[in-house]
Amino acid sequence: MKAKEFKNTLYNFINEKLTDFKLIKSKELFQLNIENHINNIYVYPTSYSSYFSIQIFCSYDNKKVRERLRKNYPDFKMLVDKGIVGGDCRTITNEILNNTWDLEYYDYIYEKSEAIEDFLKIIEKDIDEIILPFFNLCNSDMFFIYKLLGNPIQSTGFGINYENEILKSPIVAELCNIPKSEIIKLMDDCFEVIKEKKLPYLKNFIDFRKNLGY
Repeated sequence: MKAKEFKNTLYNFINEKLTDFKLIKSKELFQLNIENHINNIYVYPTSYSSYFSIQIFCSYDNKKVRERLRKNYPDFKMLVDKGIVGGDCRTITNEILNNTWDLEYYDYIYEKSEAIEDFLKIIEKDIDEIILPFFNLCNSDMFFIYKLLGNPIQSTGFGINYENEILKSPIVAELCNIPKSEIIKLMDDCFEVIKEKKLPYLKNFIDFRKNLGY
């Protein structure tokens, strides 16, 4: 099977399965906007001589967090498309849903000699058992998002990247009604780490903190 044919077959199958999601082919993205929630599924197939490797990456974003960030962070556009939390299917399975990833590799592997129907059954199963449960948790519980972000100082959370984790944690904390004293402590710690590591967004962080009122 040629790369284009495989990609179209895979995308069409997922599109039929996820009827509420919109396929944005130019971004290799399936997206669902529901109330304040944005659910993103990126599907990246890569062709090799005898097989296809497919990475599926899921990210969750929130319109309230976006708006608060847009109003208060100077380089908002750098973060807008990255979401708040996410990971590949293996990470979501093992570390977020606390289940066991039962495939050999991080990514999905489709051997070109195999029947496509068997591979698509695996994708369908993981949509039902991994991807949709992850988004259901994200969409229903902002405190779940707060826990996933973890403590940015320890860099142990599931933020899309470190800058994303630091900048969105206090906004998510506000939406979870975390006490102001705890948010101030969080921002104090973030400031010290940014300064110590000489990260390039120190000035932006200072302005951001001031704008938020902390």
